[in-house]
Amino acid sequence: KQHRKSQEELLDYLNWQGKLTAQNPTGVFKVLYNTSGTHLCSCVVDARDVSKWQVYDLRVKGFVAQHTTY
Repeated sequence: KQHRKSQEELLDYLNWQGKLTAQNPTGVFKVLYNTSGTHLCSCVVDARDVSKWQVYDLRVKGFVAQHTTY
């Protein structure tokens, strides 16, 4: 209880420097690339096709890039 943060502090932590709220999720194309490494790689995702994807027979409604991917 001593180290518990308020909900507002938690939301500020998740949105550090406004990096979540500054994103434009309505764009058609998403460019993903790795944060570091010897071999650089990237891809372009057509967000219009995401609704056709399935993972374990579940329809996909969107995606989130993992913290080692931009």
